[in-house]
Amino acid sequence: MFQRGLNKKGQKEMSIGTLLAIILGVVVLVVLILFFTGAFDRLGVLPDAVPGDLEAVAQSCRLAVQGDLITDYCYNFREVADNRYVNCEDGRIGSSLRQQNVEFENIECVPNLKENAMRDICNSARDSDVDKIIFNGNSSLDCLSVGVGVPENIAAP
Repeated sequence: MFQRGLNKKGQKEMSIGTLLAIILGVVVLVVLILFFTGAFDRLGVLPDAVPGDLEAVAQSCRLAVQGDLITDYCYNFREVADNRYVNCEDGRIGSSLRQQNVEFENIECVPNLKENAMRDICNSARDSDVDKIIFNGNSSLDCLSVGVGVPENIAAP
């Protein structure tokens, strides 16, 4: 009689390399389909959902006020754009704090310590950037105003 089961003479084993090649081929095919249907274009929208640097500074300032962290509030300048630094005394930050009903008007920053913090930033900057640095969005509050750099109309020795 006939015996039921598989006839192993015609059957070959599939190697692991062949299996991996099939899986890789399917993944590449799916990526190509996603690319041509425009699915990757939607990924460009994600960075807009992340808060901007200025908003991140505003939130850290809110925490500094709530935690009585005077050093962070007054003397910690953060770079929000190329050569643009702000601390919590920036007018835009103050406006944001007022909108959040954060009481910050009682905080007094020592001017000399604030200037030292700005001077440290200027001294650590590349020479080519020193004349481009601006603090708190005020073009007259720059490295030259804290004694770092050479005015443009005076030649360096």
